[in-house]
Parts: sequence; structure tokens; C-alpha cells
Amino acid sequence: MTPAGSAAAWAHWGFLDEVAAWWQTAGVTSPSEATKWTIAQVTPAEVAGWSAAGLDATDAVRAFRVGLDLSTVRALPNPRTDLADLFQRRFGDASITVTHSSMPAPED
Repeated sequence: MTPAGSAAAWAHWGFLDEVAAWWQTAGVTSPSEATKWTIAQVTPAEVAGWSAAGLDATDAVRAFRVGLDLSTVRALPNPRTDLADLFQRRFGDASITVTHSSMPAPED
């Protein structure tokens, strides 16, 4: 499923072709996004639940870091905003950046 041009990008981030295909089947289009889902301990099969709640991989990382699961995040009055606020209060910055620096990255 991984197009030949992007296979190198997925491999650069440590994703085998089969694993990249699982993420892509779940609608994840880049290895950096898949890495965020992985950090948040969300599997490709669980991505749809987060997406249905209007939440993305960055939201999932924030939830993981503050110790909340999807059902708890969904119960927040304004899930995305409230989660970012909780994260910022705890860590001082609401941004999430994932980089891979072992070698120059191919186009993602």
C-alpha cells in the first residue's frame, strides 16, 4: 500500500512496509503522524475512535501525557480545547512536535 516514493520516508521513521500499511489503512498519511499515535499508545485500529471524536494524533499525545483515555477526553465539555489547556498547565506549552534526527529526512 505504501507508494514507492513514500516507502523511504516510512522506513526512515522505522516503520516496516507492513506496519506503514496498517497506519495508512487507518487514514494516517505520514510517518510523523503515525509516530504521534504510537507515542500516545493508540493503535491503527483505535484511530477511528479518536477521529470520530474530532481529535487527532496531537490530542492523543496530550491525553496520554496527562493520563487521560479517550472516554475521559470525550467527556470533557470542550475536548480539544480543554485537553490543550490541561496539557499547557502541566507542561507550560501546548505544542507537540515529533522529529526524527538520526539522518536527513526524505520528503514526508
